[in-house]
Amino acid sequence: MMIIGDQYGFYQLVLRKHACRLRYILHQLNSGQLPLEDLKRNIEYAALVLETAYMDETRRICDEDDDLAEVTPEAVPEEVREWLAATFTRQAVQPKREKPKFKSVANAIRTGIFFEKIFRRTQVVLAPIPNEYKGHLRNINNWNFNSFELDEFTGGHALKYVGFELFNRYGFLERFKINVQILEHFLLALEVGYSKHNNPYHNCVHAADVTQTSHWILSQTGLASTLTDLELLAVLFGALIHDYEHTGHTNNFHIQSGSNFALVYNDRSVLENYHASSVFRLMKDEEKNIFERLTRDEFRDIRNMIIEIVLATDMSTHFVQIKTMKNMLTLPEGIDKMKALCLIVHACDM
Repeated sequence: MMIIGDQYGFYQLVLRKHACRLRYILHQLNSGQLPLEDLKRNIEYAALVLETAYMDETRRICDEDDDLAEVTPEAVPEEVREWLAATFTRQAVQPKREKPKFKSVANAIRTGIFFEKIFRRTQVVLAPIPNEYKGHLRNINNWNFNSFELDEFTGGHALKYVGFELFNRYGFLERFKINVQILEHFLLALEVGYSKHNNPYHNCVHAADVTQTSHWILSQTGLASTLTDLELLAVLFGALIHDYEHTGHTNNFHIQSGSNFALVYNDRSVLENYHASSVFRLMKDEEKNIFERLTRDEFRDIRNMIIEIVLATDMSTHFVQIKTMKNMLTLPEGIDKMKALCLIVHACDM
């Protein structure tokens, strides 16, 4: 991989690219076009990384002293500090130097990826969010994000505006050529479906909460930077729809009562199969089909991922998923990505 095999060249590219973009984003902040609260901490962090890398490079060329003594411990996270030392100082030529682990590399470049997405946001058409709602949505990166407050403030549209905000942040509208009006029609139809049975728990607020929590895990762990745009869309879409038109009964109730749901889905993950199937039927309507512009291969892949993610929210699979993940953690080849993504949405659903 380029990140491991050519770390110096990659980091130089990051320096050139994001020094310019930092200036652009700061200009946007000064003009009030981007939320100050969301970006201030990230800009300060990125600036420190860039400045530290610059000082390291200068010492590498002009000075015999290759340490990072000029950088105070609190200025840069320890993982970034260690990686900079290993990459840009003489420690890099030591034959027994341990290669930086993936977690360290991912954390170090996460800021670059964050600014890539933010820069993309300034250049594309975005789903419309009223100014009075933006204050609530600025906290969407926080664990304590309150979907109930958002739902009350937006008049019962927490799901719609969480969907808008995350599709904007991840650049899905541009990447997958999603029409804004079609996205709005789709999200409003989801809200109608979640309200169909007056379910006090498996409703729009629950869907918004699971989606925001899935986003939090993806972004705060750095996992988002390892996924393709299609995989990210599959996870967040799966979270949005995972309980669509939930009847308020358990799978066991449907099986034991011999309901039509159980008959259609042969007693296997009855509700989960129904949720996924119903949403894909919903999108047969062109006015609600946000996947209309996907290629045939993209649609096949994302459909498979979404179905797998939604079926994994069946609580009867909980212990199997936990056991499988524990076993995978002991294997040298690592963890199956889809099983990890399924477990994330399943955990957020709980």
